[in-house]
Amino acid sequence: MKSTPEATPRLDWIARIICIVLGSGLAAGAWVACATDVPLFARLLFGVGAAALFVAGTVAPQRVRMGLVAWLPWV
Repeated sequence: MKSTPEATPRLDWIARIICIVLGSGLAAGAWVACATDVPLFARLLFGVGAAALFVAGTVAPQRVRMGLVAWLPWV
């Protein structure tokens, strides 16, 4: 990763997109879990995960999102 001022905002947008896309996937999983006969634990896991990623992708501080994408090999 370059140490330019543009790298951090770009990475922040990538982290936001990843959080929102994964949160949407978990929300869809929660919807399917509620529509089928799935244990309550799985429904709660999907729902809480979707809510956490939505919050992380929208209103959480930038350092939280950077921690979520720091494991990516191309960062």
